[in-house]
Amino acid sequence: MRRFKKVLSMGCIMSMLILMTAGCGKMTAEKLNEKMREAAAEKQMTYAEIVMDLDSSYDMDIMGAEMTMPFNMYLELCQSVNVEPFSGYSEGHIKAEILGQQIDSDIKVHTVAEDDRIINYNYTGMTDSWSREDIGLSAAEYEDIMIKAPEIDAAPEVMILEEETITLNGQEVYVLHLDFTGEDIENIFSETGVLGGMLDIEEGYMSEITIPSISYIDTKTFLPVQIDMSIEGMDQYINQMLTQEMEGMETVEEDADVQVEVTKCQLVMKNFRYNVQNIPEVPQEVFDELAFAEALAVSGDTLADGRYLIKYGNSAVGITEFGDFTLNSQIEGSAEFYSNDGMKMVSLSGMPAATAEQALSQSVSEYKTYFESLGMPLEAALDPVIIPTSLGDVKVEGMSSAGVKIYYAAIPIDGMDLFVVALDLVGGWKEPSDILIPMCDAISEVTLEDL
Repeated sequence: MRRFKKVLSMGCIMSMLILMTAGCGKMTAEKLNEKMREAAAEKQMTYAEIVMDLDSSYDMDIMGAEMTMPFNMYLELCQSVNVEPFSGYSEGHIKAEILGQQIDSDIKVHTVAEDDRIINYNYTGMTDSWSREDIGLSAAEYEDIMIKAPEIDAAPEVMILEEETITLNGQEVYVLHLDFTGEDIENIFSETGVLGGMLDIEEGYMSEITIPSISYIDTKTFLPVQIDMSIEGMDQYINQMLTQEMEGMETVEEDADVQVEVTKCQLVMKNFRYNVQNIPEVPQEVFDELAFAEALAVSGDTLADGRYLIKYGNSAVGITEFGDFTLNSQIEGSAEFYSNDGMKMVSLSGMPAATAEQALSQSVSEYKTYFESLGMPLEAALDPVIIPTSLGDVKVEGMSSAGVKIYYAAIPIDGMDLFVVALDLVGGWKEPSDILIPMCDAISEVTLEDL
């Protein structure tokens, strides 16, 4: 996800700079330029809807094994930015396929000035959790960018104002074409302090990039109504980021070669509105969750009261031994309990709610294949049942084979799903409730004070 955030950051910064430098340099309609500057200076808050569409692929050669994997992303985002005091809020949805991993998630980002740093508080629906990220700029550096960017003579390769206005979404607009080259972009970024800072890139790595764009400017307000752009020649920039991430990674072979080819990178900013709403503050529950996550990260696997921790992301539950089950093994995120006679086993692990159904299906398939390999074909799939427990109603599925019973369940817990597999080798459980109810009774909430 770091790579995605850097690509998105560059796209959004380019959008901001194109918006701010739209009136820079020599243009045919000098009066329009001045009007645009004046209009933008009067606006405290800007809202826009952003659509980003990226198609690319990884070509990998690792120890002579060649493969190609997709890296595609489609993002829809509503973004609001307030100038002074600075704050921002974005909310939307992302669908992506990155190195075989499917991402389909709601996202939220609060951007604030905090202790003289620009901080992002990021939410992803896939893990139902928040994270805190320093974007690499101080508040003073950000203000410097806002002051310097409009003063830079961007001198794009193409700057054309069409003679005729058009109607867009019921508004009469001027049509302004701006084509920037990589050299233009590096000039803007280096003079504003972004180059080598927030974007973590070096001079020359943008030489292949061009950005053809079209800005639609309201003829009455002289403010942008929509901006369409294509970011071309992204390969070199992304490959530099990839190389930086691979350097120093112990798991990467020295002779590994990974190259990215970008076939499409399009960005649209539309439905601009100005001074229409307040930027929401970061909710207190976000700070509470991150404080809990920080304490959780340095905690051990066992609490002071003897409960065992099962963790995932920013969430955790505690569990005690139950019935005749005692702890057999515990690794971060999971715990396994065996009955005293060794004939029954219960495994619990935390995972994102978004992947619990997939994990359930995969586990069923693995157990089915395993028992068939032992000459114990599946006799019957057990009908799903809903069992009332201390953790709420739990849907349990299962199967049996030669007297062996296996039960599966995904129990929703705040911030994660608790995936449960219960195995009975001697058929002692008459119903799923025989094991699910006492197990759930042994599970309890973990608070910050517990850690």
